[in-house]
Amino acid sequence: MTRGESTVNGVRLSFLEEGVADGPVVVLLNGLPSEAETWAHTMTGLAALRAFLKDGLR
Repeated sequence: MTRGESTVNGVRLSFLEEGVADGPVVVLLNGLPSEAETWAHTMTGLAALRAFLKDGLR
């Protein structure tokens, strides 16, 4: 699992990424108060895909 950051329309987004670069994309949105790391087991299970998980409130 790798951390990434991107700026979209002036908003900085932090995320975790797992899986193959050319796989179908899955976006996971966690809610408060959970942290992105609590979803690590789910991300690992989606490794055949390309999964992104929004990290934190930034």
